[in-house]
Amino acid sequence: MRAIYSFFALLLALITYAQCQQTAEEWYDRGVDLSMQGNYEEAIQAYDEAIKLNPNLAEPRYNKAQALSRQGKYEEAVQAYDEVIKLNYNPAEVWYNKGVVLYYQNKFIEAETSFDKAVEINPQFAKAWNNKADILNRIGKYDEAINASGKAIELDPTIAEAWYNKGNSLLQQGKHGEAIEAFDKAIELNPNYVEALANKGGSLEQLGKYDEAIQVLNKAIELNPNIAESWYTKGVALLMQGEYNEAVQAFDKTNEINPNIAPAWYNRGVALAKLGRTEEAEASIDKAKELGLTG
Repeated sequence: MRAIYSFFALLLALITYAQCQQTAEEWYDRGVDLSMQGNYEEAIQAYDEAIKLNPNLAEPRYNKAQALSRQGKYEEAVQAYDEVIKLNYNPAEVWYNKGVVLYYQNKFIEAETSFDKAVEINPQFAKAWNNKADILNRIGKYDEAINASGKAIELDPTIAEAWYNKGNSLLQQGKHGEAIEAFDKAIELNPNYVEALANKGGSLEQLGKYDEAIQVLNKAIELNPNIAESWYTKGVALLMQGEYNEAVQAFDKTNEINPNIAPAWYNRGVALAKLGRTEEAEASIDKAKELGLTG
């Protein structure tokens, strides 16, 4: 009799466990549906219910981390990704997504570490190599950045951002001809790549190809008129061509968008001086000095 009781107790426990499993999966499915609808707060609640019922299910934790990230709750998202990492679920992808969240927080060194883990687990992870290149550019490690973006391009030459990152590294090293070639590849893949157009314009201006630079920068400005650097570089090209009125207008747009770019105020002063507008020129140059421009 005791053996029969033990058997039914075990059977009941197995049935209860199976029901919990099923219920956890149902909560997870509900969370997925809510996430697809953009209802991230409710989705997170559903994932939490699934996690309560079965703490060893990785998928609800992973989707919870993604939902938190989409809400801009980056600290919580990092914690959630760390919990997923402990479960060893889809590790390369999880390390990559953790890196993206850290990148959004401007925690570039930590983000680089996460992308390193992603490519260590999966050396064919082109997007992780590309994001690593972006970070290396931001911290001034241009040779390493070129190697990382080159690896991304080797794995997937259709990633426009990888060509852009390579171009950016080359631009920072003063290799403007090579930079233009890389930006051209990015633009070929994405004709509306504003940053690539703007940086190509910058390299053309540095090479003294002012007409070409202005043409490219006009395209960038047409796509997004709110990037101060595009207007600034256009202003410099116009100034170098002796188009002083147009240069002043371009620097005015630069200062309207971002009044803290000292060289824009200085070059505006130079253009105004060329036009004989001495008092305005002096005021503009004084503003540049106030912002910290020396020399």
